Amino acid sequence: MREFVFALEYDSGTNPVADVLEANPGTTVRSLSCHVTPESL
Repeated sequence: MREFVFALEYDSGTNPVADVLEANPGTTVRSLSCHVTPESL
């Protein structure tokens, strides 16, 4: 099993979900969904 960690940067106010996550830094999001093609992950 592999774990991937991403750090995303965005402009505040452009994504309400990201705004909530930024306001609550202790929050984590987990997903079992991963799309893989020969060109990308």
